[in-house]
Amino acid sequence: MDGWRRCHVKCVVARLAAAAALLCLAVIPARAQSGTSSLTGRVTDPQQAVLPGATVTLTNTATAASRTSVTNESGLYAFSALPPGIYTLKIELSGFRTAEVEKLELRVDMQSRGDVQLALGGINETVAVLAESAIVNTTDASMGNTLNEQAIRNLPVEARNVVQLLSLQPGVVFIPTSNPGTVDPRYGSANGARSDQQNVTLDGIDVNDAQNQTAFTSAVRITQEALQEFRVSTSNYGAEMGRSSGPQVSLVTKSGTNAFHGSGYEFARRTATSSDEYFLKLTQLASGKPAKAPKLDKDIFGGAVGGPVKKNRLFFFGNYEGLKENSETPVVRSVPSASFRDGVLMYRCANTTVCPGGTVHGFNADHPVTPGWFGMTPAQIAALDPLGIGPSVAAANYWKQFPLPNEPGSDGQNIMDYRFAAPIKNDFKTYITRFDYRLRETGGQTLFGRVNVQDDTINAAPQFPGGSPRSQTLTKNNGLAIGYDAVIRSNLVNSFRYGMTRIDTASVGRVSSNYVSFRFLDNFDPITFTTSRQVPTQNFVDDVSWLKGTHAFKFGTNIRFTRIPSSRNSGSFLNATVNPSWVAGIGRRNMPGSSFCTVPTCSILPPVPSSGQAGYADGWLDILGVLSQANLS
Repeated sequence: MDGWRRCHVKCVVARLAAAAALLCLAVIPARAQSGTSSLTGRVTDPQQAVLPGATVTLTNTATAASRTSVTNESGLYAFSALPPGIYTLKIELSGFRTAEVEKLELRVDMQSRGDVQLALGGINETVAVLAESAIVNTTDASMGNTLNEQAIRNLPVEARNVVQLLSLQPGVVFIPTSNPGTVDPRYGSANGARSDQQNVTLDGIDVNDAQNQTAFTSAVRITQEALQEFRVSTSNYGAEMGRSSGPQVSLVTKSGTNAFHGSGYEFARRTATSSDEYFLKLTQLASGKPAKAPKLDKDIFGGAVGGPVKKNRLFFFGNYEGLKENSETPVVRSVPSASFRDGVLMYRCANTTVCPGGTVHGFNADHPVTPGWFGMTPAQIAALDPLGIGPSVAAANYWKQFPLPNEPGSDGQNIMDYRFAAPIKNDFKTYITRFDYRLRETGGQTLFGRVNVQDDTINAAPQFPGGSPRSQTLTKNNGLAIGYDAVIRSNLVNSFRYGMTRIDTASVGRVSSNYVSFRFLDNFDPITFTTSRQVPTQNFVDDVSWLKGTHAFKFGTNIRFTRIPSSRNSGSFLNATVNPSWVAGIGRRNMPGSSFCTVPTCSILPPVPSSGQAGYADGWLDILGVLSQANLS
């Protein structure tokens, strides 16, 4: 049963199964989404009679850790809270040959069955068989797949984000998007469930983003090289598996073994395999430049090493992975034309025959005028200006910083566009360390600890070429997990997990003081603000599994404590905007041909057609530099 309690900055989620959660006629080993495996089976003689008192030993082939159990009066044995891996199962009973089942693969969050029939003979005689992997899950009704280390390593995943392997499961719909908050919430649905209903655990610890609940995302990054197994249950899973209606994703990190092992790797992608962006190509060709695809270079590199610190007792594993992304993205900014920044306002004539084109002189230079258009000089603009000032010299000087346009933009005369391939450099770093310790030689008590550290710098495109990024997203997420498994008796096992997952991200903007904006023109300096959030989630999980006769009982609790403090500096600055919508006549009263314009110049200049009035008003107030709107931003 899931219980939810919500407040402004603190959320406590508790899942309590206080009574027997699993009770069935045939034994089923109880297990939760704890990142472990379980095995049960029945031992019989050649006549299918049950054999109580048989000694059952299960040994991990990688670490030599072993667990021993004795079949009960029903001939049943059960092992819970087992690390996923390859095992050897050994059954011994006086009067029967010893049976060994080799290469028995136990997978994460899966219930495995291992029934064994003993043959008559001496206990010193051994019958060895190879385990067969079950193709169909016959233990419960859950649907899903488990991907082992080899599949995880070989499947292609963008940027090696392993959680996206969920999108390969039957019944899953995945539409990649850079901004999940603006699209249909089912963009990452499984069997119709909303994307925010997925539940992701790493080594049995909650690693969801408690605030955003983005689909196919873990709050702390886990690399393909550090992942041992990956289990997805898409539907029909038991109540102990999770707290949501969506898919249940279980990730398990690698641990060290009795043999040292390591790896180094490098994955590279280069621009040569990319195609040019359509509109960027048109701009490049129009300006006489060769068509060139935006840069897209990616380098993913790293290494991993694991092995024993003390053989059979203490093991370590570590992984570092870096991703360097050097790319370009097409960007379009609205900029003033060469004539507009020189104090000239162009507008379309109502009667094109009286506007043959030619040239017009601005503050400093002559500019061509397209036939059918009229170019007002600074003096003519001053004559129409109610204050008699004319074009703003301060605005003209400010606009000199802007690059010249290379696309028509809004009207092709005053407010135009500048398109360019903006360079972006991003840097991602991931550190993962894990230690496993057997407190006793018999393997009845095991302890592990795992630390994840993430250090990312994601840069937005610059406002203009040569400028700094519009903003930087700094992510320093980290996670800690501690697990303790104890075999209290052969039929009683306790599994405890504690985890701290901390999301620490900030979007660093460029605004640090009051600023002025011109409507329909981009600012030369980016207008971006700083926001940050820290989401620490503490997770306590404890499960007790008890085998009694042919029944399995499960008791457990799952408690999460979450806080979501955040900060932002938007709303801290004053902003003045040149906005024609905030003046009388929305900037059209001082327009040639307007009935509201009474100055003599209005009747001298060619009138503006009704279809061109909006374009005239857009440029009119901008060129005067009249601050008509004030905001707190």
